[in-house]
This record gives sequence, structure tokens and C-alpha cells, in this order.
Amino acid sequence: TGVVEYYQKTLGGPDAKGLLYLRHRCIGDPETLKHFSVGYVNGTLKNVLSASAVDPLKKIGILNEKGNEFFYGCVVVPIYTAEATFCGMYGRSVEGSRHLYLPGPHRGVVNARSTEVYDEIILTEAILDALSLYSIGIKNVIPCYGTGGFTADHAAALRKTRRVFLAFDNDEAGENASRKLAQTLSADGKECHRVNIPSLDAGIKDLNDYVKVLRGQGLSTPDIKSAFDELMK
Repeated sequence: TGVVEYYQKTLGGPDAKGLLYLRHRCIGDPETLKHFSVGYVNGTLKNVLSASAVDPLKKIGILNEKGNEFFYGCVVVPIYTAEATFCGMYGRSVEGSRHLYLPGPHRGVVNARSTEVYDEIILTEAILDALSLYSIGIKNVIPCYGTGGFTADHAAALRKTRRVFLAFDNDEAGENASRKLAQTLSADGKECHRVNIPSLDAGIKDLNDYVKVLRGQGLSTPDIKSAFDELMK
């Protein structure tokens, strides 16, 4: 918990790289950042750690064997179990396209509590895609860990969900993964729908690209939400 809070403070501190990156991707609004406990890793954590904290953080992978931060240069999102216990962390490099996770199998579900509020859930391919939807006011969203990243924890979180919308990327991998996952979820009695993300501009393939382009066209947050609602229909 202390590490997550430190990274949150770093995101809002003098080193603005992480926040600028998120704002560039149109997911820098305070409510979204707070809800997902988003942080930034600039390498300063080791300067404030007590000696007794180093080995435990090495054990879980926050620090590498040399004592440096594994997620250096990344915006990070903590991941929790259904019991609200920290179990993982996702990192996205602000310079480049690296996706990083703590060692070990994927556990936990980001925004899992939305299943307690909504009977319809949107599944995205990646965590930043989920943040993109949340930032425009769509709260019933849960990310997978890539095209093959629907886990047993996801299945458990969705056990009471009756309708699922698959908003994976609009490329071949996203389409194939959506079809396969829809078969699995349908067999479990869920109604499944594919959300097709239109290529409004060159290079658009995911939800974050979609939101960015609409924002760049001057659309307000309510207008972008309305546009996505039309895709859902």
C-alpha cells in the first residue's frame, strides 16, 4: 500500500512525465486517476525505503536484484484480488510501448467491483483502454490482460453478469480473441456482443485511439460518451 501511494504522489509531483503521458492519451482526469490509483515510477522510491523493506519488495518484483525499480519510467496501475488485497501491478512505459507486469501468473481484476453495480460489463483488451472508457463516464468496464488474458479471476468476477460487451482491438488478433471468448462466456449462459471500433483515422485500432481522435476533433466528454453509446447499440 505504501508503494502504491508513493507512486501516486510521484505522478502528481514535480516530475510530470507520467501525467503528461496520460494527458496525451486523454486519460489524465483526476477522478479516473484516483479510482484506479494510477501512479508513476521515476526511480526515487529506493531513496525513501527503509533497509527492512528492500528484500520484501525484491521478493514480489517491485525492485530487481540490484535494488532498482522494475517499473522505472512507467505509469503504473495496481491490481487487487476480490478481497481487496494487492496482488499485482501493470506498467506502461511512457517512452516506447513496453507492457510490464509483476512476475508470476496474472491475478486479480481491475475495477472488479463494477460487477457488483452493473449487470452489463464491457471487457477491454488492455488496462489503458478501460481507463479511456472510464474517463468519459462509462464505469462498467473491466480490462483483460491482452487477447489471451481472460483469467479464472475474471470468470469469477463475472459470475453474476448477464450481458458482456467485448470491446477488443479492431485487428485480427482482437477479432479472433473476441470470438473465442464469446464462445466461452456464452457457454456459461451470458449474452455476448462484439463492439466494433471504427477506424476514424489512420492507425486507430483500440479504444484509447478512438477516444483520442474524437477528442482531437473537438468533441466534449458527453459527446464522446454518446458516440461510444451508439457503438454499443
